[in-house]
Amino acid sequence: MLEQLLDHLATAGAQHIAPLASSTVTDWGRTLQRTYLGWSERHRRRPRLWEMAFGSPSTVMQDNVRALLNADADVDALVCAPDGAAAAVLPVIRAAGRTIGRDLLLASCVDSTALAHPPITAIDLRPRDAGDSGARLLFDILSGEAPPGTVRTQAIGLIERASTRRA
Repeated sequence: MLEQLLDHLATAGAQHIAPLASSTVTDWGRTLQRTYLGWSERHRRRPRLWEMAFGSPSTVMQDNVRALLNADADVDALVCAPDGAAAAVLPVIRAAGRTIGRDLLLASCVDSTALAHPPITAIDLRPRDAGDSGARLLFDILSGEAPPGTVRTQAIGLIERASTRRA
């Protein structure tokens, strides 16, 4: 889904996409970074990966975005991987004189109700469906209806909102 999000940003005109990514201490962090770097290579774009520690508090997220925007003024799209990061960095983006949806597109890798207002594009991981599916899989394994090691995929989606539509 990250590739679909990156394609969406590129279609909206973003040339310099920078992800604020969690470190590679988790599989999720490694997967997001690997996906972004692969996408950047295939699309012949210079990677602008900005990594921070997994589980960083909002103040650290804000400091990282401030540093990123100061270090690379060409960034015209920001993808926030950590849950809550997109909402947390809004004041920093505004203080930098950037306008979301106009000169900076903003998206999140984790959707939440906090991203509906202001409307920020996000990947919907469908956590309730994932929990339900995981519980059903566990039950199926324990009851013998599915062999150990069974893998089931969970559909996720992209919710496009105003933050990634050029005003």
